[in-house]
Amino acid sequence: MKSNVKQSDGVDVIVELPNPINQLDDQAKQEITSIISRAKQDVRRALKRAEQQEGYERLEIVQAKGPTIEAWARLLCSDEFEIRGREPLRIALELFQTAGGAWIAVTTSTPTDRDGLDVVRATVVERQDDEAAMRFAVMDAFDWHMRARSMVTKKLRWSLRKDVA
Repeated sequence: MKSNVKQSDGVDVIVELPNPINQLDDQAKQEITSIISRAKQDVRRALKRAEQQEGYERLEIVQAKGPTIEAWARLLCSDEFEIRGREPLRIALELFQTAGGAWIAVTTSTPTDRDGLDVVRATVVERQDDEAAMRFAVMDAFDWHMRARSMVTKKLRWSLRKDVA
């Protein structure tokens, strides 16, 4: 028995099922439906990855605490520096712009004098009409660190001034 399922997003999935599908119990039918649904999601994700955007690269940011972020994006600016102290760290700040106009602020912390895991923190700032609000959201993601402030004002010529009436 073949099942052809067409989704409104244009993904066709053809699944070959055993002939006595009607003889399966409800739990088995539900499990098969779930597997097919996950497979369709995987196919959609693979197709989206394959749609290369000119001027953008495929970006995948894996966070220990938070979702893995995937997008077609281009690097707007970045900076690296070290924080000295009891546990010295190498800090990398990166700001990306997605093909859809959203911004992704990424902070990566790496121990400098011992082996350890990179701590990656990413914040997605959705595209909106108020660019100043987007800029301030990026700065919030960078905890308004002086190196982040310097990075965006020098490299992107951002004004971080807010006029209040």
